[in-house]
Amino acid sequence: MEIKNLNLLINYQEFFLKETKDKIKQICKEKNYHFLFYSIDNNNYFQMIRKISGELYTSSFFYDKKVLFIENLSIIFWKKKINIDFLLDFFKNPQKNIIIYIHEEKNNFPTELRKKIYPFFDITKQNKFSFKHLFDYTKDSFEKDGFKIKNSIITFLIKKTNNDLFLLKEEIQKNKIYNYESKNIQDISITEKLFASSQEQNIFLLINAIINNNKETNNLELFEKLINKKESPFFIIYQILNKLEQIINIKYLINKKKTNNQISEILKYSPQKTFYLINEAKLASTEKIQNLFLILFDLYHQMKKGTINPIDGFKNFLIKQIINI
Repeated sequence: MEIKNLNLLINYQEFFLKETKDKIKQICKEKNYHFLFYSIDNNNYFQMIRKISGELYTSSFFYDKKVLFIENLSIIFWKKKINIDFLLDFFKNPQKNIIIYIHEEKNNFPTELRKKIYPFFDITKQNKFSFKHLFDYTKDSFEKDGFKIKNSIITFLIKKTNNDLFLLKEEIQKNKIYNYESKNIQDISITEKLFASSQEQNIFLLINAIINNNKETNNLELFEKLINKKESPFFIIYQILNKLEQIINIKYLINKKKTNNQISEILKYSPQKTFYLINEAKLASTEKIQNLFLILFDLYHQMKKGTINPIDGFKNFLIKQIINI
């Protein structure tokens, strides 16, 4: 991966943005570069621009170069009371020991500004992923490691993971491990079993079906699968309670205007997990999440006391969810 002085990334999906960051961080580690990350929003833009300006015209004593990775810099250029001349000057005459990466979800820079600064940048735009993009990405992920895979199996993985790249990557890795010796993936029934046999995946589906009131998922059937696999109903409810608690915490921090990276640091979650939970939190009603937590906590407590049969108690809960009692 070649690193240029001025780089602009537009429309990068979170999955590929993280991969790009990780590659840059690895290069920084290998070449003794100092990686600095700044995420700008409407609440912190003034403090962020002061920090960035301080880094642009200073040298690092312990590193050969500095790499500034800045998200949402365009916000600065829409603020009338902010002097941006120092940034424009730097873009025209960048220092060799400073590398800049700017990431924007959309092409949000003012039109006149684009004409001024874009000629100085190496620009990479990522369009919304189509099925073909996902298919090519999945196929390449297998083939670059020497695996042969049927096209129908690739299609199965994409559809089953519902375009979730984080989940798709996990399934790709699972199939690679299982077929490591032969490196030949031709039997779709094996891939189906690998996907269906994952207890964590079934719990994941059950949790999301309950939270999002997904009527396309048979919650009772999922629960029966888990029980037949000797999964404890106590463990299942504990997992759901844990997930609900995570979403409640995420919602609280979102309301406090915390950024994705701040939430990740505060809760000690990986960027992938934080990104997923933030999306879940935005979709779910706070009242519904809190009510579900209280209902399940009471059920868990009664199961622990022995006043309710664990399996029957959880089945009754699922039936009530289905008929919306």
